[in-house]
Amino acid sequence: ALPNFYSTITAFRPTFIAEGKLVVLLQYGLEREPALAHVPFAPDLAATAEDRALMQAAFAPLALGRPFLAPPGVPPERVAVLRAAFRALFADQAFLGDVERTGLKSNRPGSGEEITAIIETTYRMPKVIIERLRALQEK
Repeated sequence: ALPNFYSTITAFRPTFIAEGKLVVLLQYGLEREPALAHVPFAPDLAATAEDRALMQAAFAPLALGRPFLAPPGVPPERVAVLRAAFRALFADQAFLGDVERTGLKSNRPGSGEEITAIIETTYRMPKVIIERLRALQEK
């Protein structure tokens, strides 16, 4: 089984799931994929709060997707302009039409504030969670 982004699968093999050529056994990430409502969601299977926190830290990169970042120290007014520009882009119907024609999805792009919150939450994880995650990644 290969982990993959749902949007990648549906872009390059749009009929595979409906035709039963691909069976999704588990979905993982910080949010459920609405189109996979019937598929178990990994965080729901966690036995403990610590396990859920571990998953939250492990899945943070997935939630970030393909972020655009600016270095520390960028003036707040410039950050605000950049964030407004991205919000406008993802509200632009011509852009969304182009995205749809490519077969890719722009399913709910995260705002700058949401991306920042994910990064901050992950960096504040207890040391024991991060150590456990590192140990699992080494296996």
